[in-house]
Amino acid sequence: MTINRDNKVRKPIRKTVLIAGLIFFLLLSTVLQIMSYLFVSSSLTENYNARMNDILTYIENNTDTDDLKECIRTGTTSEKYDQLQHMLNRMVDDFELAYLYIAIPEEDVMVNVCSATSEAERAAGETDLPILFETDAYSKEELELFRSLAELDKVSYVEESSDYGTFYTACKPLYDSKGEKICLACVDLSVDDMHATIRRFMYLSLLVISLVGGLCTLIALTWIRKNITSRCWPWKKVPAT
Repeated sequence: MTINRDNKVRKPIRKTVLIAGLIFFLLLSTVLQIMSYLFVSSSLTENYNARMNDILTYIENNTDTDDLKECIRTGTTSEKYDQLQHMLNRMVDDFELAYLYIAIPEEDVMVNVCSATSEAERAAGETDLPILFETDAYSKEELELFRSLAELDKVSYVEESSDYGTFYTACKPLYDSKGEKICLACVDLSVDDMHATIRRFMYLSLLVISLVGGLCTLIALTWIRKNITSRCWPWKKVPAT
């Protein structure tokens, strides 16, 4: 009869190393996933903000606000207004935007100044909204929010909901040549599209983290088994007496 103390000790230690390795892999994956989510969300938000700011700046630089102010006063369009309408229609498709519009938020309604109509909407039979068209699709709280944004002398970014859906919106006031604020230019991106983009990045990062983390953990466990656990046994098989 022999006493194999080597085998008795080896099994629990190997089991402990395996469990420790799995715990390490799970913790590493969780931490990296959280960091990846924060980084992706922050990077995409900054990218969206820069993109929307460029669009609003382009509209501001290519709009004759004095002419637009006169169109608002009279409720009639002009040649320059028609050019503005065509520009917005083109931009909403070129930049794949949900909505692109210039409006005046009143207490009870949102007053259209000029709103883009996408190619898909025109194909479905929709036409450009007339100037000074009023819509009550916005709640009083939403209208109050837009009025507060119109008071700011900068580009503002908000997530807002209406009867049309939930959107990530950037707004910028437009001024005439005398510095008088006349309306608010806005660009909307679908929140669902933004979240879908983030999810795609997260799925990809999760796959990469799992593969790399699993491979590193496997290599570490193999090295530990060969270089530590297999060499730490002081006992040998002892013949029975």
